[in-house]
Amino acid sequence: TLNCLEAQVALVADVTSTGPVALSWTGPAGGITAGGQTLLPQVVLPGWYVLTAVDSSNQCMGMDSVLVIQDTVAPVPVIAAPGVLDCNTPQINLDATGSQPAGMVDFLWTTPDGQIVSGAAGPSPVVNAGGTYTLTLTHTGNGCTAVQAVVVMQDPDLPQVAVDLPDTLTCERTEVVLSASANPLPPGSTLLWTTSDGSLAGPADSLVTQVEAPGTYTLTLTLAGGGCTAIAEVTVVQDTFLPGVVIQGLAPLTCANTVLSLEAMTPGFGGTLLYTWTDPGGSVVGQQAIQSVVTPGQYLLSWLLPTNGCTGSTPVIVVSDTQPPVADAGPDQNLPCSGGQAVLDGSGSTGQGGLTFAWTAITGSLTGAPDLPAATASGPGSYVLTVTDAFNGCSDADTVQVAAVGQGSHLFDLASPPCAGASGYLTLLPGSGGTPPYTMTVDGLAGTFMPGQAAMLIAGTWSVRITDGAGCVFDTLIVMPQGTQLALTVPTQIHVSAGDETTVTLTGGFQPGGVGQVTWTPDRFLSPTANPLVWIIRPEEDITYQVTVTTQEGCEAMASIQVLVNDLRRLYVPNAFSPNNVDGINDLFFPYSGEGGFDQIRSMDIYDRWGNHLFRQEDFPVSDADYGWDGTWRGRKLDPGVYVWVIEVDTGGGGTRLYRGDVILF
Repeated sequence: TLNCLEAQVALVADVTSTGPVALSWTGPAGGITAGGQTLLPQVVLPGWYVLTAVDSSNQCMGMDSVLVIQDTVAPVPVIAAPGVLDCNTPQINLDATGSQPAGMVDFLWTTPDGQIVSGAAGPSPVVNAGGTYTLTLTHTGNGCTAVQAVVVMQDPDLPQVAVDLPDTLTCERTEVVLSASANPLPPGSTLLWTTSDGSLAGPADSLVTQVEAPGTYTLTLTLAGGGCTAIAEVTVVQDTFLPGVVIQGLAPLTCANTVLSLEAMTPGFGGTLLYTWTDPGGSVVGQQAIQSVVTPGQYLLSWLLPTNGCTGSTPVIVVSDTQPPVADAGPDQNLPCSGGQAVLDGSGSTGQGGLTFAWTAITGSLTGAPDLPAATASGPGSYVLTVTDAFNGCSDADTVQVAAVGQGSHLFDLASPPCAGASGYLTLLPGSGGTPPYTMTVDGLAGTFMPGQAAMLIAGTWSVRITDGAGCVFDTLIVMPQGTQLALTVPTQIHVSAGDETTVTLTGGFQPGGVGQVTWTPDRFLSPTANPLVWIIRPEEDITYQVTVTTQEGCEAMASIQVLVNDLRRLYVPNAFSPNNVDGINDLFFPYSGEGGFDQIRSMDIYDRWGNHLFRQEDFPVSDADYGWDGTWRGRKLDPGVYVWVIEVDTGGGGTRLYRGDVILF
């Protein structure tokens, strides 16, 4: 069928034959525009079209025909004579219900100089101003249209009031001015601003006032004596949109990876944000999306959306793993005074990952490969094994002494510092061989140390001389290793069901008896146990802890733990509703929850696909249709489409949960 929407149609034919076929279409003159020798001709005129097919192998012919009809009948608009607007009739309904064909037309009312209150897409719109109103009818069957206008008369003495378009409320602009004009405004007239969903901050009886919340505001002008009134309405919108930011590049700082490049990302947002990075001490360290970090701790990333002044922030916790391996160069050994070799064994070294080995001779000499767990010492001296852990790039060193028989062995004990920055102890021990008594002197330290006495040494290389009772001297170098950087190991994230408890064990390079103090920040939802490294957490809401363990020696290690409360309660939200089909079913959009679920909704907001705020409801019970959205905006039914909702649920105990989604309006 040809109609107002389809001015050209394609015919579709099928031919069965034993050989090649020649095709030919005939029809009304000028009716075929393309494809006259194909199975898919294009036609633009009504009438009979005949297809002739000739088999070229046997000259046999087949024919068939099809009738193309045309429907371009326009609809007929019928508008009843409208009433007159005056003080007693401030608004009227236009009536086009008699338009034909009934039930097969779409209505669209427009006006260049009047005012349509509602129903512009229906047969009976409500108008409240004089002017010309034009109806465009569209036939739903054939797409044909017809236009007719009607004039609404208005008493020229009726008062008029108008409100200027206001500014948009933002995070920076928390109050806007509403400015109106009225004509006439004789003495004794009254003005009244009202709102059902906003908040007035200025006078309610003036042409100019201030508001501090989005919503619909109505100004009513009443002439003296309680006569005619005029009403103007304006909607104040609010823009408090703020994109979310995610951090890329978070990883532990290690001995190999000493610098992190953190980048703030805004998925799905193409605008500009202004960033501020603050270090754990509260100092601003950067104002770009990308920030380099070299020390662990809790950083703060803040961002500002310049278009509306809205701000957001998130903590960024940088942890470190600088736990060194444990280098074990094996026990001290003796060499006969006549010489010989000693096999040094570092296979007892341990770490978190694969280990690499490096042997060096402070005094003495090595033979063979120095990068294997075992090495060969060809003479007395001090030999250092340095072990590097491939897991984090950290290293540790241990020294083994190879002594010649007669000079003594196991002459001293080296106690490493308990932690980084502290001092260790070098203790002279009774030696075997040589002639007692023994004394020890250490370069840079005053005094002589007898067996059992310890010299306090900071990390570094020290020259040590052992002298026996016969005056024999043994010189060596001692490497006091750097103290271990205590690393507190905790689960970075724990999930706990609502109402349950969890046990957290703090682990690291210390024992419960060596712990001096454990500090939690914040100090909430915590219960200690007999073991200072074991704690019980009963969270009522999501929380992030900063825990610090201080040893008896005063060494500290800290870490962060994020505890997330898993609430199994569910909120059910419809994905579609139909307020426009006037069947009285599924006309309201509202959330609900099953037995044992949520009880209260903090807020529910509706937006269109452009981000315009259409509806808000606050502090209402779950599953109550009386607080639902009826699919309108400023009293006007909205077109079918997809709308976005944001619902904040009260989870109890002061906590909330945010849900987002969309709903189809029919």
